[in-house]
Amino acid sequence: MTGHIDIGDLQPGDILLYRGTSIISKAIQFFDGKPVSHASVYLGDGQIGEAVAHGLVERDWQTSFGSAEGVRAYRLADLPDDLGPVLGRARHYLDQGNRYGYEQLLLLAILCTTR
Repeated sequence: MTGHIDIGDLQPGDILLYRGTSIISKAIQFFDGKPVSHASVYLGDGQIGEAVAHGLVERDWQTSFGSAEGVRAYRLADLPDDLGPVLGRARHYLDQGNRYGYEQLLLLAILCTTR
């Protein structure tokens, strides 16, 4: 992975990691022991693919970054010539629009508190 990437230099396939400020974000950070709580993929043309409360969505970067304390972008050091298959798979999941799995998070939280 490479170092710092400016917003204007994002490329399709870049991975974005967020430090959120919501209660859910803080809980994820606590249970995971990491400073980030959310991840997304940059799709190109200012659009982000991510899972939010109501499901998988495509949003502009301003909306996506709006509620984050910080966002870091990462890029593979050795990019393949064609990221089409990766972006195609991301588009496939976004088109399905599945909702967020709160039940799994709740179950994980319960399991973590019993250990």
